[in-house]
Amino acid sequence: MKFTDNEIREMRKELARNAFQSFIRHMPGDENDVYGVIAHKLIIKKRDVIEMSRTGVPHDLAQRMSELAQMFDIHMYPHQFAPTTQICINWLTYAYEQDKGNRSRAKRSFNHWDESRRIDQIREAA
Repeated sequence: MKFTDNEIREMRKELARNAFQSFIRHMPGDENDVYGVIAHKLIIKKRDVIEMSRTGVPHDLAQRMSELAQMFDIHMYPHQFAPTTQICINWLTYAYEQDKGNRSRAKRSFNHWDESRRIDQIREAA
């Protein structure tokens, strides 16, 4: 199955955002304190860390985020913070199988399908 560059880009953002939010949930302390710890350890501004909760970890910080996770005995790795193209394609394939034929956008597992794909009209071959 072929996916568009836009679909891959959107899946990469979604996976990176999910990884960061998962990391935050596993960190000890409340969310505000955790943002401060991350900012201090990565030597970046706290507002940049807060932005990561919406956008995901920038690719150049993925290795350092993984090292920070290891410091807190959280098993997360660079490919989770900055997913490879193949990881994105694998997740898109899974999402496609879940979403095909689903007319309701609210019930789709991935909401960034290219409009030309017409996911709601695809049916399983009999």
